Amino acid sequence: MKVLKAIWFVFESICFAIGLFILISALTAVLNGGTISIKKDEKPVYCYSTDKTKCVDFLSEEKKHD
Repeated sequence: MKVLKAIWFVFESICFAIGLFILISALTAVLNGGTISIKKDEKPVYCYSTDKTKCVDFLSEEKKHD
């Protein structure tokens, strides 16, 4: 039982660290006026920017390569 609690604690700690890293990265990008974009298999999945033209360029650039 104690082993399961230890494994669960490690799992929660890793998930918390990953979530905190993503949150800090996102906030830093937003505050610096940057762009957050996610690609899967070299195709755009998600784009967020305080400057909307950056995401439009990001999505249209990928369509040009198809």
